[in-house]
Amino acid sequence: MEVEVKWIKLLTRFFDDEKIKLIEAMPDADTIIVIWVKLLTLAGKKNMNGYIFLAENIPYTDEMLSTLFNRPLNTIRLALDIFKKFKMVKFNNDGIAKIANWEKHQNIEGLDKIREQGRLRQIKHREKFKQLPEKASNVTVTSHNETEEKRRDKKEIKKENNKETIQKKERFEEIYKSYPNRDSKKKAEEHFNASVKADKDWQDINTALVKYKKHLAIETWLTPKSASTWFNNWRDWVDYVEPQKTSQKFIPISEQIKIEREQERKQKEKSC
Repeated sequence: MEVEVKWIKLLTRFFDDEKIKLIEAMPDADTIIVIWVKLLTLAGKKNMNGYIFLAENIPYTDEMLSTLFNRPLNTIRLALDIFKKFKMVKFNNDGIAKIANWEKHQNIEGLDKIREQGRLRQIKHREKFKQLPEKASNVTVTSHNETEEKRRDKKEIKKENNKETIQKKERFEEIYKSYPNRDSKKKAEEHFNASVKADKDWQDINTALVKYKKHLAIETWLTPKSASTWFNNWRDWVDYVEPQKTSQKFIPISEQIKIEREQERKQKEKSC
């Protein structure tokens, strides 16, 4: 099981880095740097040696990152192109991103310290039971091991449940911040918790929101639905396909008048 760590390293020399200095000279520099820090923190949350993905073998799309980071899609794509060019981010054959030189940003020393503390506790635990009297040792150790194992199982189950609850809360906050009409938050969260159970649901709801926001951008006269309503019916947008609008050729008024007059002339000729 991976050790859960809730921080990453950000050096005070961060802005002295040559690549960051070059980015600062570009248009949208501040936004691009914010996206970079968001990628670092997302990789830290995943705690998978710098890899960033929605679920195993399911990479984040540009649209998903745009939704999660609350930044324009074109800016996300520009930032990713820059990061790839500067070899700050690499992509494997499945299109999953990995932060290059992740050891610079992850607190490896902190991880080692946590592992070492765990190892020392185990040694101390074994030494304690080696000192028990011989007659009672077998029964006591067996009984204690069973009790310890049950206690550890309960602790692990509770830890996993807490981790899932925290993850679900974080996911809701991420997507709620990206929704264009942030009202009725409590009801929206209830609908989210009831419908988003697995990683596939999380992927689908992000896809649905991208399509819904695109629809609103096209149909500018529409008002975004309340958050409670949309989170209750978000699955309607997963497979939604924007209808193709037939483009009508624009005819200036002067041309329309000419056409009408020509039609009138032809009708008069027929009547003669």
